[in-house]
Amino acid sequence: MSTTEVSQQPAPDAGDADLPSPAPRPTWLGVPWTTWRRLLIRLAPGLLYLAIRELGYLALTWMAGRDGTTATTALTSWDGQWYLGIASGGYHGVPSSLLDAFGHRTANTPLAFFPAIRNWSAGWPCCRASTWSPPRWP
Repeated sequence: MSTTEVSQQPAPDAGDADLPSPAPRPTWLGVPWTTWRRLLIRLAPGLLYLAIRELGYLALTWMAGRDGTTATTALTSWDGQWYLGIASGGYHGVPSSLLDAFGHRTANTPLAFFPAIRNWSAGWPCCRASTWSPPRWP
């Protein structure tokens, strides 16, 4: 072999031995941080919802305390009594002692608490604009 020929074998690099090994990935409880981050991103909407609900409940508790009542009493006030009556006995099993805002009670009064009453009742003959219309706000 002459001195002008190039060797086909790579020369060993003595500098590789001095390089540190890659740092281990950070973990918590043995789970990589990237997994925790992905989990938190997926749970964020639900956690935000729960935080807002808790904030609302704390505000209700604070306001009820200022009036000398409890949050439970405030939640079961007028609308709450209607919803509890509907939940326990259905729309036809609401206690007859519950009245509407004008002090009246008919067989259809509990239907005011049906969630889709405005959209659902649009096709009823009794609820057409010629015979009945919802109040208009300015």
